[in-house]
Amino acid sequence: MNKKKLKIIHLTSAHPRNDTRVFVKMCSSLANQGHDVSLIVADGLGDETKSGVKIFDVGVAKNRFYRIFFTTLKVYKMAIKQNVEVYHFHDPELLLISWLLKLFSRSEIIYDVHENIKKDILGKVWLPFYSRKIIAFLFVLIEKLALKFIDYIIIAEDSYVENYKNRNNVVSVRNYPIIGLRNKNITLKNIKDDSHLNILYVGGVTKIRGAIELIESLNFLLLAGYKNIKLKLIGPIYIDFKNELFELINKYRLNSYVSIPGVISHKKVYDELERAHIGLSILHPDPNFIESIPTKLYEYMSVGIPVIASNFTLWKKIIDMHKCGICVNPLNPKDIAKAIIYIIDNPIKSMKMGANGIAPVEDLYNWEKESLKLIKIYDEILLIKRLD
Repeated sequence: MNKKKLKIIHLTSAHPRNDTRVFVKMCSSLANQGHDVSLIVADGLGDETKSGVKIFDVGVAKNRFYRIFFTTLKVYKMAIKQNVEVYHFHDPELLLISWLLKLFSRSEIIYDVHENIKKDILGKVWLPFYSRKIIAFLFVLIEKLALKFIDYIIIAEDSYVENYKNRNNVVSVRNYPIIGLRNKNITLKNIKDDSHLNILYVGGVTKIRGAIELIESLNFLLLAGYKNIKLKLIGPIYIDFKNELFELINKYRLNSYVSIPGVISHKKVYDELERAHIGLSILHPDPNFIESIPTKLYEYMSVGIPVIASNFTLWKKIIDMHKCGICVNPLNPKDIAKAIIYIIDNPIKSMKMGANGIAPVEDLYNWEKESLKLIKIYDEILLIKRLD
């Protein structure tokens, strides 16, 4: 007898339809289990079915205000129309409609917490400083009220559990990499044998994520005589930062040394990872970053390249434990450049660092194993629904 499956819908008003955590990992994993999975997005690209997941588009928001107060209602109307058994939402603004979903359905509600939202609000530089504490306070209040209607809270980082310590419905489903996307035959690179060095950063290309310091550290490398280098920054560039970034590149005449391809597919990211010699994760000491280990760190480790990362206590603990890289002051370009030089000048040690990172990801830090916790939640819901 075939096991019955659930009708599930994931909701996002802010993430793109191909978001790695929302679509590639969660929706696809559940669809592969045979569940009827849909995804509601707000990107203006229309409806489609992809990898067994039905995608419904409510249209792109004009601005942040419109997204929070109007797009959320559009998402609600589309969601309630689907008549599903589980609503799984991924944006804090959708807390505003969680009570409506619970009120007008007998469905289970899952709140997926991607970030430490309160600390993220306090670190948003585009908000006036005086308003951040007010907005953070209002968010905590709204979240506290909304949690009464939430059946499961999924957190992407263990550190977020402090925000929900009095609740027994919290499950950590970490955002580990999908190692099945790697080339099965990992070849460790001896930097000494290659004619040029590929240094890679994957993530949002922004000031707070260290883009300025990476460009300045590259300039120091060239001044020190290290010419056969290519820095590649893969990810979205925020419009209000783009001009500043390219002005800095032009100032140092680094155009032929820097490549910024923008957003590429998840599979192509792994192609780039496998061509890289060093992986960079130089984020600023923002409160939200300090408590979260970036997925890119594990992705770099998974393909056997040494990592250079910010010297945050949590990050340093992982890197020192596995001896897979070097931690630096993320605000000091010379410190970053010195770490890169050390890896270049010590090819045997750098190969060892790269090799050290592979086994921990294969044994523990991977989505293939982490996804079992997500599947277990849905198995519990399935049992509850069938017993009703």
